[in-house]
Amino acid sequence: MPVEGASSGGSGGSDSTGGGGSGAGGPVGSICGVKPAAATGHVAMENLCRGVVSMRSGEGNFISWRLMGYEDRGIEFNVYRNGTKVNSTPIVDSTNYYDSRAPINAKYTVRAVINGVEQGDSANTRDGDSATPTGIETT
Repeated sequence: MPVEGASSGGSGGSDSTGGGGSGAGGPVGSICGVKPAAATGHVAMENLCRGVVSMRSGEGNFISWRLMGYEDRGIEFNVYRNGTKVNSTPIVDSTNYYDSRAPINAKYTVRAVINGVEQGDSANTRDGDSATPTGIETT
């Protein structure tokens, strides 16, 4: 039995307050190298970048990035180290990659592959640079 004032399914939230679910309520383009216009919902979402991070693990680097809430779960990705693609086939069903025997000072970007077409580099910051690579900090 439904509770008065409660939602029965759906994404929750409103166009101005956010909430769960998928969609974008902001501008069509993005400086982060992702395309919120691909959204199908109407819930406002944060304007996040792909957020590529890398961490040294053994003899290689572990790279991880965000899957945006409005993106299809079947989206594919290519990983680039210092401008060179490192995966032989697009990565499916995952938002991480282990780059074995990579140098500790490697810089990474990620490109989404949508319907077989590789998109531009995903930025890691919202400072206007379309492709800010991520690297491992060394001290």
